[in-house]
Amino acid sequence: MQSGAGTYYTTPSLGGLIQQLKHLSLFGADALVIEGESGSGRSALAQVMLNELKAGQSAEVPVAVNAFSINDAMDDFGVISGFTQALGVPSTAMTIGERLTLLRNFSQNLMREKKLAILLVDHAELMSDETLGAALSLLQGEADTGFGLRYLFFANPGFATRIDQLGLLELSVYDFQMPEFSASELEQVLLAHFPDLAKLEEEGRLPSTTAIWNRSGGNPGRAIEFVQHQLEAQRHGGLSADIRRMPLLHIGLLAVLVIVLALLALLKAFSGGDEPERKQVVLESPPLLEKRPETPKPDSPEDDSVRAGFDAVDADRLSGPGKQDGAAADGFAVISDTPAPEATLVPEPTATPSPVPTPAPTPVATPTPAPTPEPVLESELSTAEPTRPTRPAATELSGEEQFLLNQPSSAYVLQLVAASQRESLESYIQAQSNREMLHIYRRLRDSGGHWYIVVLGPYANKAEAERAIPGLPAAQKKAGPWPKSMQAVKREIEAFRDN
Repeated sequence: MQSGAGTYYTTPSLGGLIQQLKHLSLFGADALVIEGESGSGRSALAQVMLNELKAGQSAEVPVAVNAFSINDAMDDFGVISGFTQALGVPSTAMTIGERLTLLRNFSQNLMREKKLAILLVDHAELMSDETLGAALSLLQGEADTGFGLRYLFFANPGFATRIDQLGLLELSVYDFQMPEFSASELEQVLLAHFPDLAKLEEEGRLPSTTAIWNRSGGNPGRAIEFVQHQLEAQRHGGLSADIRRMPLLHIGLLAVLVIVLALLALLKAFSGGDEPERKQVVLESPPLLEKRPETPKPDSPEDDSVRAGFDAVDADRLSGPGKQDGAAADGFAVISDTPAPEATLVPEPTATPSPVPTPAPTPVATPTPAPTPEPVLESELSTAEPTRPTRPAATELSGEEQFLLNQPSSAYVLQLVAASQRESLESYIQAQSNREMLHIYRRLRDSGGHWYIVVLGPYANKAEAERAIPGLPAAQKKAGPWPKSMQAVKREIEAFRDN
């Protein structure tokens, strides 16, 4: 799918998001916030929404749709001036206050004339809190949510939190996250940019698509940039590119050779460099080379610090992303550089040496036994209860949340909308004809806080939920409902409760 911002790739998740944004911008939302990191397709989505809203205008309600992008060079005056120009408000005013007055009059005229104006603002995170608060204050006091001025803000993550912190009343603000691409969806994006992707993977010039997906976090822009960087580095990397194309076995053998050479160099430095040359002694009498019987040594007592058992090693730490299967354990084997003991030379004038007397059997036969750990320590190790942190009390659930938890896990619901403020969703539910089947529950957000989710149901199974979609009110069908298992709903409720 093509857009003014370049190539835009639609997915089922993005299609559902577009339907929700279209519905809420036309019916009942003062401001919509779409958050996404750089490369997530956020700016391309802004262009798509501009085209969709312009194409979907009805004759009943005149709608003026405009877009405006903020850049780093704009100060507060430049941002407000951009608002007036995008909305077509003529202005010769020289101060921010005067231009805000013109914008407020413009919004009030829309209300009187029963018209709607929608302004899409890209890179909204560049607005200061003062300018953001002033722009949102233009929406306060609008009696009818069907007319007046509306905003769609496209920004980096955290922008919706800034709006919440402003504490503006009487505003319905909905926030959404740019959906991540699945591994198969990302593969289609990469194939569109790099048609020989499969060949590059086979040659070892690129990692697998799954590895690229893991590295990019489902962000298409970040994945494309990574592949471009890899190919560019290989074009200019010379030897490094050839090494990357070497079979893994060859690379492993090369690494082993380097390690062996390094160890030999270390051994030579520590044992052979400064030691004087030994003279070779020729022993004429073979009997003199007979090995003396060694005096048996009593067994040394075991170190008291050695324990019979060891704590289990944390499996997550050993299997983290930096470890490969079969990798060597941390540390190195100790290689002794002490020379082997030489044969003892016996002076020639002496007669055959008398045998060394064998030590008395008493001390040898009864070596000193290793001390055993104190029983009280063993008892403490095996029976002492570890101190456990006090768990915080679980969050109290609402009646609707408890109702959903009591439903069978095989059931399904239809998810309609999600927002960060409950009040706006409650007013939305009250306006629906099937409000007795609508329920709100809370779900944790990845960036902190929680969402309020509106679901419809329950239904006995997924097929029954899908059959109910054509019969929903028009406003709910435009929101892009999709079936969701009750098991997933319960998991989200329980995670919120236990957090």
